[in-house]
Amino acid sequence: MTRPLAVVIDDDPQAAEAVGLTVRDWGADVIVAANAAEALALLGRKARVVSWIITDYELGAGVKGVDDVQSLRAVAPNARILVLSGARGSGDAAARAGFDNMSKPANAAHIHAWLASG
Repeated sequence: MTRPLAVVIDDDPQAAEAVGLTVRDWGADVIVAANAAEALALLGRKARVVSWIITDYELGAGVKGVDDVQSLRAVAPNARILVLSGARGSGDAAARAGFDNMSKPANAAHIHAWLASG
C-alpha cells in the first residue's frame, strides 16, 4: 500500500525535521524543504500526489509561507495546507488563503489530529 505524501516547509532545518518526524510517525512519507521551489525540485513528478503541505508562516527574508506555497499548490491542488506560526496575523493570512492555521509550538497530537481530519 502506498503511504500518503506530505511536504514540510520551514527555513529552520531543525524545526522542519521535527515536524517531518511527527508526520512520518503518523504514517506518511515526507519531503522537507526550506521553501516551495526546493520542495518542487525534490518532488519532481510526485508533486501532483501530495496530500498535505505544512509550512511555517515566516520563511525568512520577508517571505511568507502562505505566498511561497502557491506554486506548490498549483501542481498539488488537492493538498490540504497547514500554516504553523506564532506570528501575529498569521491566522488571518492563512484563512484568507484558504489554509488551516496552528500556533507554534504545535505538539504532535495536534498535528496528527489535523492529518487525520481530512
